[in-house]
Amino acid sequence: MYALTQFSTLNSIQSRKPSLRLNAKDVLLKYIVPILEEALEKIVETHILDSLLKDLNSIVGISSATCIEGG
Repeated sequence: MYALTQFSTLNSIQSRKPSLRLNAKDVLLKYIVPILEEALEKIVETHILDSLLKDLNSIVGISSATCIEGG
């Protein structure tokens, strides 16, 4: 498993332009998750996975109103 902490570069990305929208790659960098063809639940520590998924879902506009939790 990878040590997952917030990445300082993300803060600099966000501070450059207030209107800058993050993408999935930015979120994965924030949590220091490598881009692999492997399930996130296998490479991300369990206690971080929920926050990571919420951040990824917010990028694509998925909320509890449009998605069944755990489904």
